[in-house]
Amino acid sequence: MFFYAKKPVKTYPYSYLGRFLAFFLLCVSFSFSQEISVEIVDGDIGEDGSNPGSFRFFETSGTLAVSDVTVNYSVTGTATPNVDYTALTGTATILTGTNAVVVDLTGIIDDDSFEGNETVIITLDNTVPFVPISLTANTVTLTIVDNDTVGVNVSAISGNTTEAEDTATFTVTLESEPTAPVSVALSSNDPSEGT
Repeated sequence: MFFYAKKPVKTYPYSYLGRFLAFFLLCVSFSFSQEISVEIVDGDIGEDGSNPGSFRFFETSGTLAVSDVTVNYSVTGTATPNVDYTALTGTATILTGTNAVVVDLTGIIDDDSFEGNETVIITLDNTVPFVPISLTANTVTLTIVDNDTVGVNVSAISGNTTEAEDTATFTVTLESEPTAPVSVALSSNDPSEGT
């Protein structure tokens, strides 16, 4: 009779099993039927800072994360980082035990130039660990509403002129800071009396 030695049973350190279990639970928690989306919390932003903007990343089913999930995103739009607002980091973290994270758009700079409304576009890129990105809710657009206007103001005249060639002055001002030299054409309604 022959006896065959049994193949040794492979064992794993507790720490290895713990990491494997955590990863398994994370995969179950954020299954492929779930996804990460982005939405606007407050998208109309006052240039004067009276109404800051924000957006949030969230897991659509409401499942709570069993481990931190890092969300990577890109930022585009007509507004310029560190010129119109404080630059965003491009990453946000959904913490363990939660399913969402809110990101604020801060440091809105109230300049004196008329630029029109400017946009900040947020686009989801990927997550670590991997969670599918929504195909229908993966980008949002926030708008910085310009509070400057275009116009020319003329002050009242400083006094009356006389035939003794006394002069009077007035001041021309612009309502917003120009981005190039501005010429203002002036004319007299009676050139025979003064120009």
